[in-house]
Amino acid sequence: MLEVPMASSKGPAPSDISSPNLDQFKNWLNEFHARYRPYQQDDDEGTSFLCCAAVLLTSAAAGSRNRTFLAQATGLPVEFVRLFCRAITRWQLWDSLQMWDLRETLRRDSSDFADIENSLQCLMEEVARLAWGPTLASNLQALRGNTLVGGLDQDGSIPLPAPSIM
Repeated sequence: MLEVPMASSKGPAPSDISSPNLDQFKNWLNEFHARYRPYQQDDDEGTSFLCCAAVLLTSAAAGSRNRTFLAQATGLPVEFVRLFCRAITRWQLWDSLQMWDLRETLRRDSSDFADIENSLQCLMEEVARLAWGPTLASNLQALRGNTLVGGLDQDGSIPLPAPSIM
C-alpha cells in the first residue's frame, strides 16, 4: 500500500505552491479511485460533482491549493479546477470543519479508504449545501467537457481541451 505524502496538519496556506512527488501522489489517487469511482454513468452533473470531490481530496492529501498541481494530479482541466477553487474560497470551505476532518482522516491513516471516503462525503455534503447550484454546475460541466479524473475522456480516449467559458 502506498502512503500518500502528507502536508502538515495545519493545512495549506492560500498561496501554497508546494507539491508532493506527483507520480507517487497520482498512484495513491488512482488506487483510491479504483475503489471509489469518480464518475456517474449518464450523469454529467453528478460526474462533475465527483470530479470536484477529487480536487478537494487531492488538496487535503497533498496539502496544496496550487491549481496547476491539482489539475495535474487529477488530470482535470486547469480551468475547471480554478473555477471550483474560486467557489470553495468564496464559500470559505478550505478551512471548514469537514475539510479539517478530511485532512485529519488522511493524516491518521491514508490507506483507510473507507474512512477517507466517509470524510470526503461529509465535505461534499457541505459543498452541496453552500456552494453547489445550477450556474456553478453548468459552468463546471462546460469546462470539464468529457474529461474524467485521471485525464481520460468518458469514452476512454485522451480528450480535446474543453471550450473556455471565461
